[in-house]
Amino acid sequence: KNNAFSLDQNRKTDILSAKSLYEMEKLIKQAKEDPRNPFNKA
Repeated sequence: KNNAFSLDQNRKTDILSAKSLYEMEKLIKQAKEDPRNPFNKA
């Protein structure tokens, strides 16, 4: 019972980290395409 719970928690954590990773990638992509970003080479 306890093991199943921890497995479920792990799965939730995986989903959350995957989601946040996806959000981060999206933000990085947006930042790279933002013309106001001084790091972007025009």
